[in-house]
Amino acid sequence: MRVRQSASQISAPNDQAKQFDHADQLSPTHLAVILAGIADGITVQNPAGQLIYGNEAAARLLGYPDVQALLAVPTEDILRQYEIFDDSGQPLPVEYLPRRQTLRGLFSPPQVICFRVRATQEEHWALVTAQAVFDETGALEFVVNLFHDITDLKRSELSQRLLAQASAALSTSLDFETRLGQVMELVVPHLADWCAVDLLEADGTLRRLTIMHTDPSKVALAQEIQRRYPPHPADPTGLYAVLRSKQSQFFPEISDSFLETMIADHEQLDLVQQLQLRSLISVPLVARDRSLGALTVAMAESGRRYSPIDVTLAEDLAQRVALALDSAALYAEAQRLNTELEQRATTRAVQIETAYAHLRDEIAERRQAEEKIHLLNAQLEQRVTERTEQLERLNRDLQREVGERQQTSKTLRAVLQRTRELYRISQAIGSVRTPDEVLAALLSSSYLTTVSRASVAIFSAPFNAEEPPLCEILAAWNKDTTLPDFVGQRLTLEEVGLLPPYTPDKPVVIESVLRKKELSPYAHRRFAELKTHGLIIFHLVARGAWYGVLSLHYKLRRAIKVDDLRHMRGLVDQAAIAIDNIRSLAAEAKARQEAEQANELKLKFLAMISHELRTPLTSIKGFATTLLADDVQWLPANQRDFLRTIDEETDKLGDLIEQLLDLSRLKAGTLRIAPKPQTLEHVIATALAQLQTITNEHDLVLNVPTDLPLIYVDAQRISQVLTNLVGNAVRYSPTRTAVMVKAHPVDSVVQIDVEDQGPGIPPQARARVFEPFQQVDRPPTTRAGGAGLGLAICKGLVEAHGGHIWVQERAQPGTTISFTLPVAGKRTK
Repeated sequence: MRVRQSASQISAPNDQAKQFDHADQLSPTHLAVILAGIADGITVQNPAGQLIYGNEAAARLLGYPDVQALLAVPTEDILRQYEIFDDSGQPLPVEYLPRRQTLRGLFSPPQVICFRVRATQEEHWALVTAQAVFDETGALEFVVNLFHDITDLKRSELSQRLLAQASAALSTSLDFETRLGQVMELVVPHLADWCAVDLLEADGTLRRLTIMHTDPSKVALAQEIQRRYPPHPADPTGLYAVLRSKQSQFFPEISDSFLETMIADHEQLDLVQQLQLRSLISVPLVARDRSLGALTVAMAESGRRYSPIDVTLAEDLAQRVALALDSAALYAEAQRLNTELEQRATTRAVQIETAYAHLRDEIAERRQAEEKIHLLNAQLEQRVTERTEQLERLNRDLQREVGERQQTSKTLRAVLQRTRELYRISQAIGSVRTPDEVLAALLSSSYLTTVSRASVAIFSAPFNAEEPPLCEILAAWNKDTTLPDFVGQRLTLEEVGLLPPYTPDKPVVIESVLRKKELSPYAHRRFAELKTHGLIIFHLVARGAWYGVLSLHYKLRRAIKVDDLRHMRGLVDQAAIAIDNIRSLAAEAKARQEAEQANELKLKFLAMISHELRTPLTSIKGFATTLLADDVQWLPANQRDFLRTIDEETDKLGDLIEQLLDLSRLKAGTLRIAPKPQTLEHVIATALAQLQTITNEHDLVLNVPTDLPLIYVDAQRISQVLTNLVGNAVRYSPTRTAVMVKAHPVDSVVQIDVEDQGPGIPPQARARVFEPFQQVDRPPTTRAGGAGLGLAICKGLVEAHGGHIWVQERAQPGTTISFTLPVAGKRTK
C-alpha cells in the first residue's frame, strides 16, 4: 500500500524540528537534494556567526556561482560587498540585521532590506527572516536565515510611486516649466543621475527646456556641450532620430570605446567623457501622434545601469510629461484666441453703438405714429385674448375628458387581460400533477416572459423565525438548459436570498444581487453561476402556513410595477395552493408506500439476517466440528488455518451485529455521541490505521489542508463514517486505483469528499443508496458486497452531527460521496 500526502496535510512538527537540529551533520549534497525545489535563499550560521550551510538559491542571490564558493568566504567579507538599507531607504547598520539580532538572543521580526552591490551599484530587495534553533539544554545551536527575493515587486512599487508623484506634480496649477522642474527633482536621483527635456520648435529646431543634475558644475558642462555641439537633424542616432521614429533609444552600457565610435571630434569626446555617462535612455514626448520633444535620463557617477524595465518606466513618465506639455500648449493657444476675440468684440461694439445712434433718431419719429396704432391694437388684442381664453378652456376640458376615457379603457383592458390570464393559468395549474408542471404553467404568463430561471423551494420544517429552517429545491426551470438546477439541494434562507426580518405577506424584490452586500459569499457565487442579476421571491402560503418560496430570476435589471407585482402574487398564490395539494397527495401516497416498504423491509430484514448470520455461523460450526472430530488427526498448520477462519468469521458476525445495533439506535434516536471542538487531522489520525488496512490493495490519497477550522464532532463516530465510506469505495473500485479523501471549508461547515475510480452509482439509484439493506448492482470484477447497512449508518451519524451527506454529480467515471460537519462555534442545533 502507498499513502501519498500533500504539503497541506497532517504534519509532524516534532520530526521537522529534529531534522533541523541535525542539519549541520548532513552533507551539502543531501541538503541540496532536500531543498532543490526551494526558490528562497537559506543559510545556516553557528553561534560564532560562521556560515555552515547555504542552498543554491542563497548562493545565487548573494552573487556566488555555487554553495562551495559561498561557504569559502567569511561572513564579514560577504557583507562588505554590499551597502545595506532598510525599507525606507535609510542606511541599516550591520548589527541591526535579523541574524545579528537573533545571535544576540533578541527577537527580530522579518525585515525588508535593500542590498546594493558596491561594485556595480545594482540593488536587490529581500524579505529577510532569522530563526534561532536551540539544543535540548536550551543553548543556541545555530541560526537559520531565509531570504525571499522581492526585487521585482519592490522595483514595481518604486516605479508606480514615482509615476504617481510625477502625475500629481504635473496636475498642479503652476506653469508648465515649474511643474516639469518638480518632476525632474523626483527623477534625479531616484531614476537617474542626469535628466533633460528638449522641445521641438515650430521651425524644426530643438530647444533644451531644462536639465537636472545634483552637481551645478556638471549642469553647466552639459549646457556648454549642447551650445557648442547641438544635435543635427540628419544624425542617425540621438534626439532627432528619436523624434523621427517616435521610438525610444536605449544604451544599457556606455563605455569609452563606445563613445569613441560615436564621437569623431576629440575635443567634444573629452567634454562628454567628463560627464561619466554609463547608461542612457532617450524617450520621445508624443501627444496626439505628434512628436513634441524628448526626455533623456542617464546614469553616470552612481555606476548604476538601466534595464528594459527602466525603459518602460521612462516611457510611462514621458507619456505623462507629453500629455501635460500638450495640455499647456492647448491652454496657451486658447488664451491667445480669447484675447483676439475680445479685441474683435470691442471693435464691433463701437460699430454697433454708432449705428444705434442713427437708428435712435428714426425710432423717435416712428414712435409717435406707433402709439396711435398701439391703442387700436390694444382693443383688438383684448377681444382676441378673451375669445382665445374661452377656446383654450373648452379645449382643455375636452382633452381631459378624452384622456380620462382612454386611461379608463386601457385600465379595463389590462384588468380583463390579467383576469383572463389568471383564469387560464388557474385552469392549467388545476389539471397538472407535479410541481414541475405547476411551474411550467405559471411561467406561461405573459408577465413572466423575461424570467431566466424559476425554482420552488420547500422548508424542511415549519417556519420558525428564531431558528429558520433549511430549504430544499423541489422544482426548477432554466431558460439556459446548460445551467445547474440544484434540484434536491438544501440551502439556507440566506442562500436563497431571504434576510431577516422575514415578512411572509410581502414579496422580496432585489433589483441587483451584486449590490446586496448582506448576502453571504456562497449566495453571491450561486447567483453568479446562475447569471442572475435581479430576483423576486414570493412566499408560498397554503392553509394559513408559510411552507416555502418561489424565486424568479432575471438576467437583466427590470423595474416591476406595483400592479404587475400584485398580478404575479395572485398567480403565485394559485401555484402555492396547487403545490401544497400535490405535496399532500404525494405525502399520502408516500405514507402508503412507506407502510408497504416497511412490511417489505421487515421481510427483507428477516431474510437478510437469516442469510447473513447463517453464513458465518455455518463456517464457524463447520470448522469447529472439523477440529473436534476424533477420527482425524490435523496438522498444527491446518488447525491454525481453521482457527483463523473461525476468528475471521466471528469478526464478520460481530461487525454485522454491531451495524444492526447502530442502525437500531439511530432509528430509535438513542445513539449517543459526544462531540467536542477538534481538528479534522485528529479525526483522520483516529481512523488512519484502519484506513490503511482497508486500502492495502489501493492508493489512499489524503488532501486535507492544515488550516481548516475546528469542527464540533465525536471523533470516534466520524472516523467510523470515514472507514465505512473508504471501505465502500475500495469494495467497488479496481485494485491499484486511487481512493482520495479531501476537505475544504464552505461557509459555516467543512465539506469532506471521498472519491474512487469505480463504475459509479447510476442517477436513479443515488436516492436509495443511503437506505438500509439497499445495494447497487455491481460489476463482476468488484468485491462481494455487505449487508447494505454502511451508507445508512453513515447518513444517520452525519445527520446526528447536524450535517448532510449526498452523492455528487461527476463528469468522469467514479463516485464522489460528500458530507458536511459543523464548524466549532457555528454548529446548528
